[in-house]
Amino acid sequence: MSESQCQGPCLEVQNHHMSYKVFVASAARSEDDAFLAFAPRFYQMFPHDHGLDVELPVITLPEPTMLSLLVQIKQAGHRDILIVTHANRNGLDLMLSPQKDQWRAVTMLLHLARWERVYETVKNKTNPAMWFELYRLVTADYEMRNAEQAHRTMLPRRQSGKSRQFEQEVQAIRGSKNRTDAEKAKLLHEKVEQVRKKFQERKRWARRDIGLPEHVIDSYLVNLRAVHRLRIRNVEIRGCDIGQNNMLLWQLLFFFGAESLSALRVGDRFGDCVLEVVRKPQHFNRVMNSRLRHYLGPTQDIARYGGGRYVRSIDRQRGEAFLYQPQGARHYRNRLIFIRVRVRGRERSQATAAHADAARQFFNNKFGRLAANRQLRLLPRVQIHIPVQYTETSPFYFPQDSRFGRYISRISSGYRYPV
Repeated sequence: MSESQCQGPCLEVQNHHMSYKVFVASAARSEDDAFLAFAPRFYQMFPHDHGLDVELPVITLPEPTMLSLLVQIKQAGHRDILIVTHANRNGLDLMLSPQKDQWRAVTMLLHLARWERVYETVKNKTNPAMWFELYRLVTADYEMRNAEQAHRTMLPRRQSGKSRQFEQEVQAIRGSKNRTDAEKAKLLHEKVEQVRKKFQERKRWARRDIGLPEHVIDSYLVNLRAVHRLRIRNVEIRGCDIGQNNMLLWQLLFFFGAESLSALRVGDRFGDCVLEVVRKPQHFNRVMNSRLRHYLGPTQDIARYGGGRYVRSIDRQRGEAFLYQPQGARHYRNRLIFIRVRVRGRERSQATAAHADAARQFFNNKFGRLAANRQLRLLPRVQIHIPVQYTETSPFYFPQDSRFGRYISRISSGYRYPV
């Protein structure tokens, strides 16, 4: 069934498809990491996400750090990027600084980049007026007032009293009638050196506060400026809960120098689904009920949605299922049951289809079309493994569901932080 034939709220018609480059973090933990293991496999089989297409191949970061991410983005040269990593509302699970919260380290790194950029433009200038901006930046108040105004935190909140006093003193020296030109030049030179000294102090403090070796900070600044020169349009983040932190989203928007940034407010799950087709479509109901009893125990219907219904275990810790049947289809051969279950603390998924066509329709409608070099070879009672993605909500939703988009926070700005 093509997208033009789909009806109801189950699918969001994608009128414009942007090609995104996918960057998947390497596992920061030593144990098996199913989330990051199955994400590349998912996009290689279904090169899509919610409202976007993916450009293959998928890039896996060699190290779970923000520096590695910047290097890979620079080398790819793509202006629309999709980042897949573990996350929480405090930040991405990509190490930046071991001593700071991620948004604080990002903020400090951006400030340092801007201060050093301005200094490079004026370091050989003798006119103190050309140093006003640098002095204003290194003495300004950047205090965060509230999350609602997070997009303003990268700008100086107000001009400091020291900055105003400095400018007044420079104007007073220039306007003095009791000093010779040589005396004025000496005093103005002292003012320039005052700013230079203040900048060096602030620079040392910022680098120490970031908590990284000097050569690592220098690498960050070089690659950060290279990424900003790409003028990135869109950043999509697939990681758990990070969309809940509005303040951090604005910091990351400025960090990547992007026009817009989107992130999920809920948990995201990549995993492995065991798919099988029953021997005869008329046996589907019997097999489905057997699977539900085996995996979920006693169940209850909780919602009807998008040509199907969700079924949840009475024991809510065990899992839930989605019974799929395209709207208008009444035959057994059009049905599929997708079960999400928790076994021994780990999550897995299992799907049973009444017919191979039902399985193909389901994966096409919920995950997008298969990659050009992939096929679903389905035989009755033969199990195959397929990578899948869905939200960690109840009910859960798939990437091509319109309701998947309801869990995405989006921000945009015409302002690019100068680094």
